[in-house]
Amino acid sequence: MGFFSGPAICDICGKEAEKKHKAMDGVVCDDCFKNAGYTFGMVVFGTTIDEIKAHIEQNKINKQAMDAFEQSRIIKGLLSIDDKNQKWFAQILLPNSKFADSQVYSFSQVKEAWVEEDDTVVTTTKADGLGRAAVGGALLGSTGAVVGAVTGASKSQSKAIVNKICVVVRLKESSQERLRIVVSVAPLQRGTSRYDIFSGTASEILDAFNEMIASQTAESPAASTADPTAEIRKYKALLDDGIITQDEFDLKKKQLLGL
Repeated sequence: MGFFSGPAICDICGKEAEKKHKAMDGVVCDDCFKNAGYTFGMVVFGTTIDEIKAHIEQNKINKQAMDAFEQSRIIKGLLSIDDKNQKWFAQILLPNSKFADSQVYSFSQVKEAWVEEDDTVVTTTKADGLGRAAVGGALLGSTGAVVGAVTGASKSQSKAIVNKICVVVRLKESSQERLRIVVSVAPLQRGTSRYDIFSGTASEILDAFNEMIASQTAESPAASTADPTAEIRKYKALLDDGIITQDEFDLKKKQLLGL
């Protein structure tokens, strides 16, 4: 008898599966298939039963988090923020996938965020409060080094047409994983109003993540006990060396002085 010849028992819930889906090591009924977040047209024959169970459990947890989510602001329909509970969620493009995830994350999970245009870093901000503007370089590895880029307040443009704009977020618990909020996937000519609109949206989203990162610094015991004068001198040296911009220095100075 072939796989599609008749009902089978679901290896997740134990119920008879009239409409079934073949997993790598078992059978999944349609209800469990949907509970795991899969939709019509998707297949699971490359996924194990344990992985599907984990998806179902994660979806249950995320549903509870979504039920408790109190949206205080939303940025262009792409990023929802709960300032009261310090939570956020967005339609995230999963790594190595065409599918989106809308899991709820906390402000404290954000390690670093940056804007990419056609997989090239434009601006980035890290949880240590430092950032850089860069054009023409790629962000590589967990250290966030920019290769082949001009650091500082460079205004140079590498090419006239941008095909994709994303805001990329790296979480603390998974330094290699990058979550992408897709802002635009249409060709945009630099210098046009359409480019400015989408680029502005990406900057607005990045600013929101900067606020989340700054809130971590403000709440950090180490930050509150450090000598602000010494810290300001340290960041002034970075400014003089061209590692950070004037705006980044001014922001950090205000944070250290509690302004």
